[in-house]
Amino acid sequence: MKKLLLLPAALLVLAGCGSESAKEAAENIVTCMNDQDYNCVVEYMSEPSIEQIEQQLDKMRQNAPMKTILAKKLGVSEAQFDNMDGKTFAAKMLEDDMNRANNATITVENVDVSEDGKTALITTKRGDDTSELPLKKIDDKWYMNN
Repeated sequence: MKKLLLLPAALLVLAGCGSESAKEAAENIVTCMNDQDYNCVVEYMSEPSIEQIEQQLDKMRQNAPMKTILAKKLGVSEAQFDNMDGKTFAAKMLEDDMNRANNATITVENVDVSEDGKTALITTKRGDDTSELPLKKIDDKWYMNN
């Protein structure tokens, strides 16, 4: 009987372990970038962000010169560019950005979580450049909030 009573408590503890902190999310995003696992980074993009990327991608597809330039920049054919979804496009753009930066290592310098615990601002550093990345907590998961 005691084992049955302990099971719900154990499940609650395990469920709490699945929720990462803003700092853990920031470190995971940076690790994915440094490991050149851009699909992993994209998983930290919220659905509204992906939808916005897809809307922009649709506009780019309608602009023939822009489509040609972007397809070439991303190393894909125009047909592949036409069939690319928002997540793939985002991953390719991240890859291009890291390649232009010579794959310089990114580090997390600071994580500032808001009082309500729903937003955070991550300060990262790549070489001499410092940048900020906003995060937003949605359904108990941290997402990049661009």
